[in-house]
Amino acid sequence: ALRMTQWDYITFNVPNMEMATPDKIEARLTEVMKHVRSFQPNAHFLWNMTWAWQENEDNEHRGTFLQLFEGSQMKMFEAIINATKIAMKNHPDLEFVIPLGTAVQNFRTSKFGDEGPWILRDDIGHLSYDLGYYLGALMAAKCISDLDVSTLEFIPPDYAKSFEDPALVEGLKAAVQGAFDNPWQVTENPYK
Repeated sequence: ALRMTQWDYITFNVPNMEMATPDKIEARLTEVMKHVRSFQPNAHFLWNMTWAWQENEDNEHRGTFLQLFEGSQMKMFEAIINATKIAMKNHPDLEFVIPLGTAVQNFRTSKFGDEGPWILRDDIGHLSYDLGYYLGALMAAKCISDLDVSTLEFIPPDYAKSFEDPALVEGLKAAVQGAFDNPWQVTENPYK
């Protein structure tokens, strides 16, 4: 991929479990960024903030979740914020953060909550193919182009059924705008 073309934007992130230990991130991130830069001298480097897991008793990584974050989604979110700030401070090549983790938390404060297959397709945080990917795409587009997400009407045709509730779509957009405006803390979603 690094040899295919000269990319405009390249994002970096790490698995959400490693957010509890930012020193682990640092050791690899420096080397990876140096390697990528050698192939992509003009690319804009961005940090894609990961997101916290659902608080779910059936989580297949429940032991790790308990050990690292005391089973608390908010503790995990705070660790993600902390690790993101450290990465941004230590790597000036990271021009800005895509606060997707904050957008996910913002959406969780809406009436849709955190239960069910809303934005994550499993307990350990893979984004769902419909709402999760849509949220991620909105967040990236907002950060890279300052797109006014409130005016966006596009809905992925293959997943139109998932977007039938207008409040759901507006809740996703509000989560993105809130994260863009305040990437370091949760913003209450107006769609209660």
